[in-house]
Parts: sequence; C-alpha cells; structure tokens
Amino acid sequence: MTTADTGFQLEMIRGDTPEWQITVYKADGSRYDISTCLLWLTAKRKKTDADADAVFQLTLVNGGIVITDGPNGEAVASPAPSDTNSLTQEVSLYYDIQVRDPIVPRPKTFTLRRGQLSISLDITRA
Repeated sequence: MTTADTGFQLEMIRGDTPEWQITVYKADGSRYDISTCLLWLTAKRKKTDADADAVFQLTLVNGGIVITDGPNGEAVASPAPSDTNSLTQEVSLYYDIQVRDPIVPRPKTFTLRRGQLSISLDITRA
C-alpha cells in the first residue's frame, strides 16, 4: 500500500479555483484503481481541529474532487470560491488527502499526501 508523502506545499489565492492533480500509486509504483474509492482533501488551521471545523473539506460528494481516470488512479481537487472567500488575512493551513478503498472484506484507508497550504489574499475582488 502507499505511504503518505509529506512536505508538499500547495498555494492558492483566496476565492480562486486552482486544480490540484491527484495520482494514487501502489507501493510497487503501479497505479492504484480508485474507481470505487472515497477521497477527501481537508484543510485546517490546526491539525487537531475537528473535520467539521476545517476551513474547507473537498470530497467526491460535494463536488470538490472529481475522479478523472479511476483505473489509473487519477483525480482532481478544486476548491470553490466560497471555500476561501470569507478569509480576511493570509493564512497557512495544514492539509491532507485521504483515500478510503471499500474493498471487501478489509476496507483500506490511507493518507496519500499531507503538507501546508498557503492562501494569499486576492487584489481583484470581481
């Protein structure tokens, strides 16, 4: 199974809709089929914050993550402008990307990536 890649820095500007590519690999380097998996990208001020208190959480359910090629382990995560529009100052958040594979009889959950997400203030508020 995969292990968490750490130290990945993401950056964005408040209110923008960046697209972050997600590719899931097995430990042997081959692609992991995520066709039936659940995925989350959660961004928090403190690692100990509850998920409900996250600045935002992107999922397949809320449309923040879209599987683009399940058999080849590819997805895209993209926050909506409303996920960051309420921020009034630049902030550095903790984030991770988690995958849950519901395969039976032993579902697997693993953290794919984690690191810091820097959000800068925008100049134009159109």
